[in-house]
Amino acid sequence: MKKLLIALLVLGLAAPAMAAEVTISGSNWVMLCYQSQDEDWSGIKDGDFGGSSDGITAAQNNIIYIPKAGKSNNINFHATASDTLSSWVEIGLGPAPGGQADAAYVKHAVAKWKFGAGALSFGWGEALDTWMAAFPVYVDAGPYIGNGSMYHVRKSLLQLDISGFSVAIRENTGNPNGAYTDVDAYIPEIAASYAWANKMLFIKGAGGFQTYSITDHVADDSLTINSYDVSLQTRVSLGPAYIGLGGYYAVNPSDEGFLVFNVPGGYTIDANGDVQDAKVAGGSLTAGVKLNPSLGFNAGFIYQTGERDENSQNCVNAFVNLDTKLGPIMVTPEIGYQAKDEDRGSRMYVSTLFKVFW
Repeated sequence: MKKLLIALLVLGLAAPAMAAEVTISGSNWVMLCYQSQDEDWSGIKDGDFGGSSDGITAAQNNIIYIPKAGKSNNINFHATASDTLSSWVEIGLGPAPGGQADAAYVKHAVAKWKFGAGALSFGWGEALDTWMAAFPVYVDAGPYIGNGSMYHVRKSLLQLDISGFSVAIRENTGNPNGAYTDVDAYIPEIAASYAWANKMLFIKGAGGFQTYSITDHVADDSLTINSYDVSLQTRVSLGPAYIGLGGYYAVNPSDEGFLVFNVPGGYTIDANGDVQDAKVAGGSLTAGVKLNPSLGFNAGFIYQTGERDENSQNCVNAFVNLDTKLGPIMVTPEIGYQAKDEDRGSRMYVSTLFKVFW
């Protein structure tokens, strides 16, 4: 079935090739990772960086695997029909957002029409308020996406870009909760951003808003669920070195589609039938230097805090890695540490990511 899906997509792209120029590119990734975590992390313990699992799954122990759901092996099709009309389709390998089983899936499918100083994009793709301030490689950056950075799951969208300003409407992903089984979303999710850059400085501010209602028809009661986020990120380039700084604040980000780990990210309904919002903030500080064309150094510190119904939790992450090149292959060894507060555990890891772009 996967082969059939890929074949159909390729044929669909090839059909208009007589009228459009199509280029194909891609990447392949594989990782070796060893991890150690204390028993408070998930009620199990592994203190020797691998060996017997003691209940830890292969994904948490010493393994060789293909990174997925973000850094997956992928293939890209770029089609240019004219100076003003183009499209991009990216097919990845791994679990698509939402936890589906491993498969080939469409990561991006976006068409863009350029007109004057602006452009109109539509299809399936990233959010304007997705931003990545830190770039560790461990387990697909799982501990870092949703902590010091914000990663919004891909959705259908309609986006307008003009002179650094962007605004988009996206699919509203309202979800039922318990007896509140009826979901009504009257407006789409709305996001906006502004980005500015020169050779030394990059800065981007972004934000998003989503609202929907849920109804319990038995109790004849309705609730309104609001989600929003604001973020600011900057990167300063100083010759071969850089410093990156970013931060965000969000209310109910999980309900808006952002990935949140280790702190409350979505609302709950208390015993009185009131909505208890999750309030999340995060930030990251990163730095690095390109020592030569084949060797670079990166390090980062990431912090996140979340609160819901007077219950607050924190999480910190830190990493150091080297980007080295062996011919066409990028090899990135890394060591990192993650800790949750209030005796919720800590873990550390060493890993090496192998990747090649073609």
